[in-house]
Amino acid sequence: MEQQNNYCNYEYMTKTTDGRSVSEIANRYTSLGWELERQERGLLYTTLTFKRDRTIKNREQLNRLQARIEDGINSISYMEESKTKFATIFSLAMGIIAALIFGGGLSLIMLNADPITASWQVIVGFVLGIIGGAAAAIVYPLYTKIIKRKIRKTNPLIEKKKDEISELCGQAHNLSCAS
Repeated sequence: MEQQNNYCNYEYMTKTTDGRSVSEIANRYTSLGWELERQERGLLYTTLTFKRDRTIKNREQLNRLQARIEDGINSISYMEESKTKFATIFSLAMGIIAALIFGGGLSLIMLNADPITASWQVIVGFVLGIIGGAAAAIVYPLYTKIIKRKIRKTNPLIEKKKDEISELCGQAHNLSCAS
């Protein structure tokens, strides 16, 4: 009687992602011949563990496609982060400056120790307070306007990159299913 050797040597890979893109990541890696073995949900992140037969046909080409897909995924992550990065830095800086102007105005109003110079201090302090308060009031609308403009610019680029990744996944799927 002949005995078959059913031993299969696997390679393993672990990917950590936020909860929103779990199925997207799993889909991309299964097209590369990886099987989702385990999924562990954490508070903020989900860890996916994949396995793949080390003797899979076209392994070298699949690894090259995987590197290109991962570069695309990293580009998308960078573009997503860039949507709010500048707006956040700008609004924080504007908020700090507005608070300093407002605080300077308030300090001038409260420093009316000398009755002769008190009137100009109160007037200047009042004007600075209004300027600081107005600057603080426009920070959030500017923040949202900057983000909307950045989203309009980056969303088409993100969609183009997702299309490229989808095409690469199709090529990978054809290679991993080739007998």
